[in-house]
Order: sequence, then C-alpha cells, then structure tokens
Amino acid sequence: MKGVLHGITTSFTQLWQKSEGLSLRDARPARLFYVLAYSFELLFYAYYTTFLPTNAKLFGVGASMLMYIGHILMSLVIMLLWSAKFKRLINISVAVTLFGFAAGFFLPDGMPKLLFAVITMAGLGGCVTSARCGFAFAANNTERLLGVVFALAGRAVMNFLNAAFPGGSFWHSVLFTRVLPVVFLAGLAICLLRFREADMEVKEKATSEDKRGMYWALAIFVAFFALDGYTRFMDTEGYAHEALMYGIGKVIAIVLFVLVLVRLKKNIWHIWNLFFCLSIVVAVLSGFFHSPVLNAPVHILLGAYEIGWVAALYLLGCAQRRFASYKLLKQSTAIFVIVSPLTTLSDELAETLFPEHIAVITLIYVLLFAVAFFMASPVIHKHLFSAAWMDDLHNVDMTLCAEEFKKAGQVNKENALGLTPREMEVFALLLTDMSFKQIAAALKISDNTIRFHSKNLYRKLNVQSRTELFAQHGKNALSE
Repeated sequence: MKGVLHGITTSFTQLWQKSEGLSLRDARPARLFYVLAYSFELLFYAYYTTFLPTNAKLFGVGASMLMYIGHILMSLVIMLLWSAKFKRLINISVAVTLFGFAAGFFLPDGMPKLLFAVITMAGLGGCVTSARCGFAFAANNTERLLGVVFALAGRAVMNFLNAAFPGGSFWHSVLFTRVLPVVFLAGLAICLLRFREADMEVKEKATSEDKRGMYWALAIFVAFFALDGYTRFMDTEGYAHEALMYGIGKVIAIVLFVLVLVRLKKNIWHIWNLFFCLSIVVAVLSGFFHSPVLNAPVHILLGAYEIGWVAALYLLGCAQRRFASYKLLKQSTAIFVIVSPLTTLSDELAETLFPEHIAVITLIYVLLFAVAFFMASPVIHKHLFSAAWMDDLHNVDMTLCAEEFKKAGQVNKENALGLTPREMEVFALLLTDMSFKQIAAALKISDNTIRFHSKNLYRKLNVQSRTELFAQHGKNALSE
C-alpha cells in the first residue's frame, strides 16, 4: 500500500510540474475547417431528435433508437473502410446526409419521414468518422482546443435559445427543425469537402506501447460517457429557467477549460481532477438535497460538468495523433461502438429498476470511477501521460521532436552542412512547422536567440526563407 501511495504521489507531482502551455495564436485560421467539421457534427448529433422530429415506430422500436443504430453502424462501416484515400468516403457520407435531410424536410410525420431521418443519421455516421480523422490527424493541439470550445459554446447557445424560445412555441419550431439543422449540416458539408488527403499524417504501424496509450485514452473517454447518464437524472433542460442555468454552466466550463490549459499552462490531467470533483458534487447535491433554492446552482453545475465532455474529446484526439495508426484507430472505434451502448443501457436500467435508489446508485458509481482513476494513476501516467507524451501534448505539432532531431542529424551527415548541435535542434524544429516562439519555448531559450541560430543555419544551408528550407530539406507547410 505504501508503494502504491508513493507511486500516486510521484505521478501527480510529475504531472503538476509540467508547465508548458498552449497559445491560441498557434492556430492556423486557414485549417480550422478540420476541427469545425467535427464541432458541427457534434452539435447536430447532440440535438438530432429535435432536428429530426418524428413519433413513428418500426416494429415497436422508437425513432431515436433507429436513428442511433443507423448512425453508429454507418460510423463503424466508414471507419473500417477508411484509408489514406478517403475523399470518396467523405463525398458519399455528405451526399447521403444531405439527401436524407432534404428528402424528409417537408414531409409530414410518418414512416417516410422516419426512413429519411434514419438515412440522414446514417450519413452523419460516415461524416463523424471523417471529421474525427481530420480532428485527430490534420489539426494541431491549439486547433483541437478551439474546436471543442466551439462545440461546447454552440451547445451553450442552444440552451440560451431554448430559454428564449421554449418548446411548443412557433419560433422554437422554426429554429430547431428548420434553421439550426440547415446551418449545422451546411457548415459540416462545407468543411468536410475541403479535407485534403495530403494533410492527414498517420503512423503506418502502432507499437505495443502505442496500443497501451491509445486504450487508456479510450478508457477515459468511455468513462466520461458512462458517468454522464447517471449524473443527469436530475436534468430538466426542457424548462426555460433550467435551460438558462444549464447554458451558464457550460460557459463556466469553457472558461475553466481555457484557463487551465492556456492561461495557467497546466495539462489535461488537471481537467480530469476537476471533472471528478464536479461529478461528486453534482451527484450529492442533485441526489440528496431537493430544494428550490438549490435548483439554479445544481443546473449551473450540471452545465459546468460538461468540462469532462470537451476534455474527453480533446484528449482522445491528441492521443490518436500521438499513438494511432489507421489499424489501431479502427480497432479502438470498434471497441467504442460495442461498449458505448452498454454505458447507455446501464443508467437506463438503473433508473427503470431502482428509481427510488438512483441517487445512492449514482453517488456510489461516481465514487467508484473517481477512486479507480486515482488508484490507476501510476499506470495511466506510465502509458498515457509519460514524460515524452506530456511534453508532446503541449507542443502545437504532435510530431515528436526526437524523430526530427534524428532526421536533421542524417541530413547534416550526408550533406556536410556543418551545423552546430543547437542549430541542428532549431533546424529540426523548423521542419515541424513550429514558430520561433514555440521553438524558443521548447528549447527554453529566447526568441532572439532562435532568430540568431535560424539566420546562421539559413546561411549554411544556402536558403533565404522557411519556404526554401522546406522545399530543400523538409515537408511543405504553412508559413509562420
């Protein structure tokens, strides 16, 4: 027991000492469509039963379940077919989604509308696979952060609109069945069709260590969704007042998320600690203290609790870029498709079979997950939050610097460039498309020193600019 506690203490101490942070200036505006596509899909999926309203059933199975099945199966199929040549898969997914939605847009409720709603969600399943790959393999860390913040901000706006235009009103119907779904699908289609095969950087093979890191990231991702259903049994978002409080809570979650990762320059581990604290507080307040006075604070906390949602998306996207090959990505997706329905079924069964004990069950469930996360921290740290991974997590480009150092050394040897060791390091980082400021932070020296080394190596390499450097020695990338 003493050894376990020592390991936990050491892990948290090492994690706390990692202070390199992200800068929002590192995002490339011309490439934000890779994260916006994922955000638009997440927003549409979050409200698909509202955007595609129908009460029709098929063999006694409700519309929402049929749409969910179509979505998850198509997502899995497209993932299994995914490869470096993916443009056709994207085009098919977008076409199916838009066809299903357009065909059912003006239809009255009934079986035809249900059919086209299922087609829409099936196409959306292909779109989410495509968007997820762009989010993981073509975006940098800062862009991913902006993407998940945009998605959560969109959900907050949806709450505010629910509060301003309550369900049943004319404007609610217009917004949620006509305007917003068209906007989200149009944004999704425009972003997806801009994807380029050359921008996806994926490992050819994944090592056993990669698999352990990927599976731990997936486990944390699944853990959030397993907890999510339990902690929401008090959610009454349909009422205007609760929807407003819920939206305020989501804004707080956005502020906390950006504050920890950007301003305080801490890592995603601390977001998870905050998430588990919020989980316990929400479970206690919503389950055991039923008071009108606490109604607003509880719903604000429920909104703030969604910091776990953006943390799960952000961490999994970063982990996929760091660890996953296409084969490993397909394996982890298949696992999630199998496990995800079980997490949903779990909380629904608990609410159905033990409605009077749901508060106690929820608290026990949350505490078990929190304790398990705490006790597993040494193993998680070793395989997911290792020293190399933590350093890499706070670099804008997920490409490992060590690989570029090796590459730079080989170039130096073959071409007799005569670079100093420091110039070789700067040269290697320039090839990763990092800015001077990012390189300075990585090497812990000043911007001016980086510019001095860059000027010298440009002279030795006989190039005049970063563009010429890439053309002769590296890969094409955007300019600083």
